[in-house]
Amino acid sequence: MNQLPTAKPHISSAAQLAPYVGRYRAMLTGVDASLEARLNQPKARAPEPFGHIVAEYDAVLLDAYGVLTHGVQAIPGAPQRVSALRRAGKQVRVLSNNANQAPTTVLAGLRRQGFDFTAEELITSGMAVRPFLQQSAHQQQTQLWIGIEEGRTAYAPAAIDSAEGAASVLMCSDKSFFGGPQQQQAEALLARAPQAPILLANPDLVVVTVEGGFYPVSGYTAALLSEAYGAPLVGIGKPFAPAFDLALSTLRGVARNRVLMVGDSLETDILGARAAGIDCCLTLSGVAGLIARTLPGGWAELCDQRSVWPDHVTPDIGADAAA
Repeated sequence: MNQLPTAKPHISSAAQLAPYVGRYRAMLTGVDASLEARLNQPKARAPEPFGHIVAEYDAVLLDAYGVLTHGVQAIPGAPQRVSALRRAGKQVRVLSNNANQAPTTVLAGLRRQGFDFTAEELITSGMAVRPFLQQSAHQQQTQLWIGIEEGRTAYAPAAIDSAEGAASVLMCSDKSFFGGPQQQQAEALLARAPQAPILLANPDLVVVTVEGGFYPVSGYTAALLSEAYGAPLVGIGKPFAPAFDLALSTLRGVARNRVLMVGDSLETDILGARAAGIDCCLTLSGVAGLIARTLPGGWAELCDQRSVWPDHVTPDIGADAAA
């Protein structure tokens, strides 16, 4: 019998996300106790133009959804900003929690929106799956694949569709999960082996819809499974080290104190940058900005609630970009 609903849950309030944000925070501070002090150290005082913020850095890691794009549209000025960063001699990388689409598909989508990123400049969380498995005890396990076939072909071709023979769950996308065979197989595996780990290739909890609401995605679904069965979560994508380590390894000759992570999510982009020891900028053009607009104290109140503070805050990356 399923413990989870067979239809995707509805999220009506950001308050529903708070326990899961706290869990990611606890997972990271459990590994690095010194992170607690860094997370609780407010640095940003007021939003600044992005051009002013980025001037002091040599490399920039950019989240995709909410930073570069909204749905199928580029955020105004974002393509021009990326071009300006390159002209200024800065190394640019996209660091996305996309474990659903092959890198070529992600790049093609960004190009349709006016960006000209190269294959070298794109790091998806799916790309971190294979090196993570090769360097961990999970290499000896067979993973139950949760996602679409394109992602499996690109990132985890050995993962299987059946709970029989699987020892862990590889959560890449919940696009086809609820009410289908993937839900049945995941719950069958966890009912039989409640301590089977759930590997979070995409830990994102929600994305912002074009209507300005919240749409739960794979991290939220993984959290529901973990709650229902007691299964441990294991991080691969942002905010966890495998994704950040992979992205930082592609930079040439740049010290960590000269790298800036730019993201719209406190629980993945900003928390992860803090854990990785790099500076971070919260942009209010995505999920954090949507939540902040519902709070009397805005973005600062949200950071206080989550106990995660960025070094910088900006309205969006494109507002002051040169044409």
